[in-house]
Amino acid sequence: MNKLRFVVSLITNDNDYQREQAAAALEAAVRLDVEVQTLFADNDAINQSQQLLKIIQTADAGVDAILVEPASRTCFPKVAHAAVAAGIGWGVLNCEPDYLRELHSPRNAPVFAVSADNAQVGRIQGWQLAAILPKGGSVLYIQGPSGSAATEQRAAGMYESKPENVKIKVLKSGNWTEDGGYQTVASWLRLSTSHKEQVDAVVLGERFQRWWPVGVRHRQCVQRKHALPSVADWLTARCEQVQVRTRAK
Repeated sequence: MNKLRFVVSLITNDNDYQREQAAAALEAAVRLDVEVQTLFADNDAINQSQQLLKIIQTADAGVDAILVEPASRTCFPKVAHAAVAAGIGWGVLNCEPDYLRELHSPRNAPVFAVSADNAQVGRIQGWQLAAILPKGGSVLYIQGPSGSAATEQRAAGMYESKPENVKIKVLKSGNWTEDGGYQTVASWLRLSTSHKEQVDAVVLGERFQRWWPVGVRHRQCVQRKHALPSVADWLTARCEQVQVRTRAK
């Protein structure tokens, strides 16, 4: 009997969370004695859809199911229909597409979605702001890509739960990578208007928390060899402020 074969399609290999998912998939495959192939889309939705269509349209690919964390907010409905029409199972990660109920497989291939409650993640961020800034203040809030449903849901949850006396300055990163977040902040700091804004804390979405740790590891973050001195000094000062306030709490 042939082993079951799965394809795991992820957004990028330049993100700790995505790499952890790939490692977990490989670990599960070894434990369950199945085959798994991991693909990374390099933050490119078109590239991701083409990768998946190539597999689906290859007659002898022998794929039983596809798990995908989509780089597109649409979650690839046409690719999903093509997969189930070919008898390939379709699972969507960290997203809840509307089209799932429309999918009908002639071979009863499974169709499902698994996602965190991203709105609740955002509410937790708002509660964290309330704890860090009990008297209010201004926050630099770095969002993920505009095309991400998770990004929008988390921001909505954050605005719902944050105190009214906490003001938000939103910066949007072009992708889910460490360098994307760094370049976003560095570009903002180069603007003359940025120096007129008083930022009391830095809040990163769940996917950026590993990039910008608060505690003993924060010095490693700001001492990256390609960091601008002014940016490094600014990050160090702000991380230390947040650390002090958190301990006081």
